[in-house]
Amino acid sequence: MNVAIVQPYFFPYLGYFELINKVDCFVFLDDVNYIKKGWINRNKIVVNDKELMLTIPLIKASINKKINETYICHSENWQNKLWKNIIHGYGDNEAFRLIGKELENLIRKKYRRVSELAEDSVKFSCEKLNINQVEFVRSSELDPNSHLGGTERIIHLCELLHAETYINPTGGKDLYVSDDFKKKGITLEFMSEERTLLGGEKNHYSILHNLLSKSS
Repeated sequence: MNVAIVQPYFFPYLGYFELINKVDCFVFLDDVNYIKKGWINRNKIVVNDKELMLTIPLIKASINKKINETYICHSENWQNKLWKNIIHGYGDNEAFRLIGKELENLIRKKYRRVSELAEDSVKFSCEKLNINQVEFVRSSELDPNSHLGGTERIIHLCELLHAETYINPTGGKDLYVSDDFKKKGITLEFMSEERTLLGGEKNHYSILHNLLSKSS
């Protein structure tokens, strides 16, 4: 079994889905500390040929809280603003007309935790990308109340899933050592730069940009 383990991000970039497309089981690492100015509650789209950040407001977000302990602030009218920005960027495109209603329903749903919205944004995108071979698991449910961290935690999660191979983004080359995994009978692999989804288009915008950019 091939496994990947990554924090849940809000409509992440295409490379995140390239990783999902290579594994049998994808673990949302939802019980590690929230990262400020990361991609858990925000991402970039393109509006009028300019980058625009979509942001989900949070209640007292802190690096001292876990991702799944971080809640969405619904006192702000953020859903209307976010949805209007998506319409302005992609509303005239054919792809928007095909999936826009489903997307709007997801965005307007009253999620409590930002992790839940992020996870569903990933699953929604996988469905539209025809990535359907993967099983999704939360680390908080697979390994609750764990005292482990770093490489030890990743290897332990892999062991719980009986993983044969752990695949990580290339950015993890400075974090992980093959021998640490090999001792547990697990092969460590890193993503290549090859792009296979959506014709190999490479950018660092939200996957929404890829899904909604097709014009009529």
